[in-house]
Amino acid sequence: MSRISIVCTLSAADRVVRADEWQQLKAKAIRRELTNEGARLTFTPATVTASAVADLVAREVTCCPFLSFTLSITAQDLVLTVAAPDDAREIVAALVG
Repeated sequence: MSRISIVCTLSAADRVVRADEWQQLKAKAIRRELTNEGARLTFTPATVTASAVADLVAREVTCCPFLSFTLSITAQDLVLTVAAPDDAREIVAALVG
């Protein structure tokens, strides 16, 4: 079984922009929690749209394929779960923690 490298392919300048996007998103979360697999962010539909979250996630997986994202949507909330290999958990904590 091949292993995915824990490497981000963004340039340094693009990493700064992307980190800012994650900061803006996580500021809208009503709850942030670290999990055994990574992290979970919970939003209300009034504060963020599923399409905005999905757009950021889609762009993130192109540069950091070692991350896995799940977006769950109910009438009450949107929950974004981020999972990563053990040796990438600190990256997830910095990204959404």
